[in-house]
Order: sequence, then structure tokens, then C-alpha cells
Amino acid sequence: MSYNEILYYYYGKLRHMYHYYIYTGEFNANHIVDNIYIGDVYDAHNIEKLNKHNIKHVISAVTGFDNIYTLDMNHLCLSLIDNESQNIIHYFEITNHFIENIIKKNISSSNIKESILIHCICGVSRSTTILLAYLIKTYKYTPLQALNVVKKKRNIVNPNNNFMKQLDNYYNSLYN
Repeated sequence: MSYNEILYYYYGKLRHMYHYYIYTGEFNANHIVDNIYIGDVYDAHNIEKLNKHNIKHVISAVTGFDNIYTLDMNHLCLSLIDNESQNIIHYFEITNHFIENIIKKNISSSNIKESILIHCICGVSRSTTILLAYLIKTYKYTPLQALNVVKKKRNIVNPNNNFMKQLDNYYNSLYN
């Protein structure tokens, strides 16, 4: 592990612990599409609100995030950092498969639809990139079209340039 990776790991760990012990009660996650929410680490810790929105699945896109959930929560934890060298494209098939399985389960079920929260520290870059990859694959949006769809529901989204380049590569690998 490089020095920067270690720093990001401990930064994520500290933010996680801070949010775990400093509960604000607010829930700022935004519903985007297909029972998918984008949020921050505060939202990921707000078990009461997760239950209220029937969020039974969480994708944590942050290094140092411990699994805080009970067995009834389906949790995928990815060790990702928000920088210009993070190779996030390798996770797209994993996250898309995770999301697609939940969406298919919702379609085939007559019960109340289960929701998904995708979060990182602030709900701006990593979590957004994961959702954009899903939208690109599922709806055949270009990265910019997908970003505009998400920005209409969560105006603070802003994947870093490295992630946008990887989304362009992903789009080209699927459709060109």
C-alpha cells in the first residue's frame, strides 16, 4: 500500500467513525432512478432513514468504511479513493451486477420495492461515478447524458476528471 493509499484509508476510517458517533439525524440522499439513492457517509449511518426509504442494499465507495449493518442489509464495500490515479473502471461490472440483481428482484416481486443507497464521503464523485456506469450500461446514455440525469436530482454531483475519462472509456468499450 502506498503512502497516499494509507492516508486515504485512515482519512476514510476517521470520517466513518466521526459520522458513526456524531449522528445528525438528517438524511440528504437523493432518489435518482430505479429505486437508487445517492448520498454521503452521514446517510449511510442513518439506519432509521434507510429503513424508512426501504433501503436494503448499500454500496459504500470509500476506503476505511466498516460494515455497520445487520444481516438484513446487503452491503457491498469498495475500497475507493477520490483522486486522479484511482482505477474505478474495474469495479463497474461488479457494481452493475449488484444493482441489476436488485432491480430484477424488484421487477419480479409484487412486494414493496427495495431501494439501494450508493454513497461515498460526500456523495459527489465516487458514488456518482458508480451510478453513471450503471446508467451508461442500462440506458445507453453517454457519460454526459448520464451526468445530466443525475445532476437534475442531485446538483452537487461532480465526478473528478479521471473518473469521467474512465466513464468515456467504459462507454466506448460498450458501444463503439
